[in-house]
Amino acid sequence: EGEARSENRIKGHQAFIFVKPDAMTEAIIALVAKRLKEYRIDVLSAGTISSEVLDKQKLIDLHYYALASKATVFMPSMLDVVNTSKAAFEVQFGISWDAVLEDDRVYNAQEACQFLGLDA
Repeated sequence: EGEARSENRIKGHQAFIFVKPDAMTEAIIALVAKRLKEYRIDVLSAGTISSEVLDKQKLIDLHYYALASKATVFMPSMLDVVNTSKAAFEVQFGISWDAVLEDDRVYNAQEACQFLGLDA
């Protein structure tokens, strides 16, 4: 069974998993390892990265770049919003995603700061 499982695994994908410093306890580390194992995700190595290395190599910046670029660079009309998210948006706000786009009532983070007069 173990051999069959390993053949079905997706090969070639890698990721970093960051545990925030305030959550860095033995219990959390054990929980993360357990959950990864449940999903048959192999941990190839584990360790600690100092804040100086994180800062110098911009590891957090690179990690969050995809999110940050969607929040600041892309216009809302450029985002690929799936139907389930559109439905959730409408339930939450009482108006459809397409309607707020059409009425120019949705902003990315940079536009929202400008609209609200924020500069930091």
